[in-house]
Amino acid sequence: MQVIGSAGTAEGMEIVKKQGAHYVFNHREDGYMEKIKELTDGKGVDAIMEMNAHLHLVKDLDILSNGGRLVVVGRYGNIAINPRDIMLKEAKILGVMLPNSTIAERRNIGAAINDGIQKGWLRPLIWKEFPLKEASEAHRFMASGHGAKGRIVLNMI
Repeated sequence: MQVIGSAGTAEGMEIVKKQGAHYVFNHREDGYMEKIKELTDGKGVDAIMEMNAHLHLVKDLDILSNGGRLVVVGRYGNIAINPRDIMLKEAKILGVMLPNSTIAERRNIGAAINDGIQKGWLRPLIWKEFPLKEASEAHRFMASGHGAKGRIVLNMI
């Protein structure tokens, strides 16, 4: 598998590359989607995990391969898309939200995460920690547009 990542800053791009992406693009630069199309010889990408669907979903559909899958993990607003863009590629869009999972699914997810960390193929990057009592401050920080540089963790201790 070849992994293509994106970030909005040079610092973010370096983090994505260090986390194992083979190619990294700046999603704030004009023309980055065309570069991804070129990289895939016009075929497009087979899977996209979208953290900011409110910003990128329409563009994602443009670079998705025929039969590709798009997993929406995050969004902050409404999105207008043309269903034909999905139909033409027979694409699949899946929304994911952890609170909807069962306890058994959460246990399996936790076991897979722990296994990945122990084996070294999963390397979570913690950017900032907040005590639980500062959860509202953590949320404000997250929404303030600093650009992602890793996970923001609420520490319960």
